[in-house]
Amino acid sequence: DCCSGVELEYDVDQDKFYCFRCRELFARAETEGFRVILTAESKEIISLIFAAFDKKETGKWDPATFTQFAEACFSFEVHTDTADELTEFFHSEYDISLSGGVVTLENLEEMYGGFAYNGVGALNDHADALVEEGMLN
Repeated sequence: DCCSGVELEYDVDQDKFYCFRCRELFARAETEGFRVILTAESKEIISLIFAAFDKKETGKWDPATFTQFAEACFSFEVHTDTADELTEFFHSEYDISLSGGVVTLENLEEMYGGFAYNGVGALNDHADALVEEGMLN
């Protein structure tokens, strides 16, 4: 953990203590996008997750592919049967704008970066669920 052994500062917005490096990174995330928070290891796991569902190797998930991912990872039902529904879901849930109604690797990184920014450990939970399903090694 980057905050170990260094002086921590209180972040009023997050209601948590962070070291100066994390505070700078979180500040960058607000302007550059949440994927800047991700570690190289996290990006590698996200890439594996993306590839597991991108069976045609198109570099994008259509609504049906995202629905397969959601069914394997989310504890709630999503209604993303059309490009418009998928676009609206990403906008309302993650404040991410999709291009052409498809999810790219960058969109998935932004989603998981947003989870990390908000202190939600979704990446590990989703990866574990996909390993249990036999979709990831």
